[in-house]
Order: sequence, then C-alpha cells, then structure tokens
Amino acid sequence: MKTAEYKDHRLTVMIVPAEGGGFHASIAIVEPAGGARSQRFLDLGVFEDPEEATKTAFASAEAWVDDEARSERRQRGTDFASLF
Repeated sequence: MKTAEYKDHRLTVMIVPAEGGGFHASIAIVEPAGGARSQRFLDLGVFEDPEEATKTAFASAEAWVDDEARSERRQRGTDFASLF
C-alpha cells in the first residue's frame, strides 16, 4: 500500500496480483480530517505493470477529488459554478 495526501484527502493505493497475470489496482479516498468523515473506493482494473497501476490510481483519485470540489461549488439547481 502507498499513501499520499491531496487537498486534505488521504489517498491509499492497493496493488495486488491479479488472477491470470498483471496487477489489480484500487484506491481508497478518505475525505478531510476535521470534517464529516466519508470514504470513496475506486476499482481501476488490471494493469501489466505495478508502477503504472499506482500512477493511474493516484491520478484517478486526484481527478475525483477535483471533480467533487467543482460540484460542491455549483449553485443548487444550476450547472454553474460560483467564482467566489
């Protein structure tokens, strides 16, 4: 397991050997310390290389965190994000 922090979220990557070869990648995202604690898990499939799996897992989690931040800034009932 490898862990990183990204915008107050803890990201934990899990890479395990896959049946039939390759490496299965998944990541746990724990939302910010001090706030309401919630978790999100992303299952990313099978990769040939464990380093590729790890890099893809972190990039996917960071994209998820960024997308969640954008959706929280949207005004209720619209698709427009607040600029402030």
